[in-house]
Amino acid sequence: MSKFKHLLLLFAVVFATAQTVTPKVLDKIYKNALHDFRVGSYYQALDEFNYIIKYPKSKYFLPSLFMLAYTYLYIGKRIGDKKYLWSAVNYLNLYVAKGGKKDAKYYYLKGLIYENLGFFERAYTSYKMALEKSIDKSEKLNILMGLLRSAVWLGKMDLATKYYVILNIEQLSAKQQKEFSFLQGMYYFAKKDYKKALQFFKKTYKEFESYLIENPQYYYLVAESAYRYGDYRFSELLFRRILTYVRNKEVIQKSLLRLGDIKFLQKDYHSSANYYIRLIKTFPKSKLATVAKLKLLYLIKQDKKLAHYIKKYLDDPFLQDPLRFIVETLVKNRTNYIGIFALANFGLETFEIGSDKLYTRLAWELSLVNPNSLKFEQIEYFRRLWEPYIVKDKHICQLYTANRDFFINVFPKATLLQIVQNLKKCKSKKEAIDLLQKLTQKYRDDDLYYELANFYYEAKEYKKSYEILDNIQKHDCKYYKSKAQICYILSLDCRDVLQKAVSGCAKDFYAVIFEAVLQLKQDRIDKNLFVNYKEDFIKNYKDPVVQKFLHDLVQKLIEKELYGTIIEILQPLSNQMHSDCFLSSVLALSYVRLGKVDLAQELMKNVNGCSNSWYNLAKIAIEDAKLQKQIEDE
Repeated sequence: MSKFKHLLLLFAVVFATAQTVTPKVLDKIYKNALHDFRVGSYYQALDEFNYIIKYPKSKYFLPSLFMLAYTYLYIGKRIGDKKYLWSAVNYLNLYVAKGGKKDAKYYYLKGLIYENLGFFERAYTSYKMALEKSIDKSEKLNILMGLLRSAVWLGKMDLATKYYVILNIEQLSAKQQKEFSFLQGMYYFAKKDYKKALQFFKKTYKEFESYLIENPQYYYLVAESAYRYGDYRFSELLFRRILTYVRNKEVIQKSLLRLGDIKFLQKDYHSSANYYIRLIKTFPKSKLATVAKLKLLYLIKQDKKLAHYIKKYLDDPFLQDPLRFIVETLVKNRTNYIGIFALANFGLETFEIGSDKLYTRLAWELSLVNPNSLKFEQIEYFRRLWEPYIVKDKHICQLYTANRDFFINVFPKATLLQIVQNLKKCKSKKEAIDLLQKLTQKYRDDDLYYELANFYYEAKEYKKSYEILDNIQKHDCKYYKSKAQICYILSLDCRDVLQKAVSGCAKDFYAVIFEAVLQLKQDRIDKNLFVNYKEDFIKNYKDPVVQKFLHDLVQKLIEKELYGTIIEILQPLSNQMHSDCFLSSVLALSYVRLGKVDLAQELMKNVNGCSNSWYNLAKIAIEDAKLQKQIEDE
């Protein structure tokens, strides 16, 4: 209804009031109120419904109370002011107190109000009650959509999936189908599948933008989905349209902040600063204005010239003493939404200043954070500010142990793997293994299983390493070679694994050894092996696979009494074998057998702390050879 017609109607009402208000007049007012509500003229509808409830005996009294609750709900959604939502609650309660029915329509509206207030458990319960009482097919479908939304908001994806499947097979009206298309996007957004979410959201944007304008939080969700997917051009377009068409103050603030973030990512720092400044000046007392100030401080670090530019538009103490502002903000908002952003800035200051006292304070502040409550925008802010530092920071062990789950929840796999290496450097072997185990549980990734298996391998915990490899999905050459290494070290029966590590794989040094192992099992020896790979054996002597192979090979050569071959193999390695009693003793014994007693004596001088039978046999052989030499000389 136009404003002019609305004034005429009110004039007629006032005139009628001076006479007698007839049911016919109230009927006309009620019909006009409904029309105004349907076309979005909510304030005019309020005036008309409020007029009708002055007449409690009218048949339109209870319907008008009910519609007043609906109207306040829609105003609250549109402008983002919860006082209107609470007015909706009050009128709905008054509707029941005056004799209104607690039917499906009542519980559905109650669910809508609670949903927009953010009381999702109550909303879900109300929708369930509405579904139980509903007998109308179309109404039931609307209620099911309410249940789907509530389940998504609550993060109960098993329930959300249930309602999603039901709605997906139902025959929906054209309007319901458009709304369900949005809910499909919402469902995939909650599952963090932003690509698929955006496919549905784009359809809603193109075909049903009026629905998004009427529900500003939904419009923000569409734009946010594009942002998270990385489509910054489309996201910017949507956020700018929100600023143009939406009146919800909370959504406008979040959109200004996101536009600043987009321009930052595009390295357009001046435009980024402008959006943050606009948010601060338009909503100076809001929590997001404080977040914008923190982001401006980080922005200045990227472009020092911005400080002068920003001061032209903002005369604010936070620009004069940034560290003081950051600390005060952190202390006042320690564990709430703003405080998390302040902690990110405080961490950045700590990394740059490098004070031990600041690191101690940062670790303490970090210990207070609940990692499971962090939102997407907070996580990305921590990554942006901290990632360049934590991968190389010497205090990372102190920070990591202050709140392990924080790091696991916030940082990506590549960064966490670097933290594993840093934990090794600061001699936190247990912490490094625990982190790797958590990463494998979180990502179920073959590369991580290899990393963990290698960690146990280096620690000589071969059995654990072997068990970890069983989790790997892709059985390629890397898998079979890794499996063959440990299998061979543990002396397990693994001919099939060794064969697969040799056939069809690149012939690297390990493949050469595995091939030689298979030959040994067939009682064959490649005498040219050490001629062709002498340098590789010298270089990799300390490798446990190489050492075991040398032991097995030498054992076989002793059985065949091939002492000359033993000398050819072990002599180049003699300087590295002093701690290996078996190989050193066998080499000394081989020298004796070939009449090189002096070389055997020289070798045994450097072999200490041995008491095994081979060592004793070598010592006896040397003494016998010396005695025989004396007898021959006499």
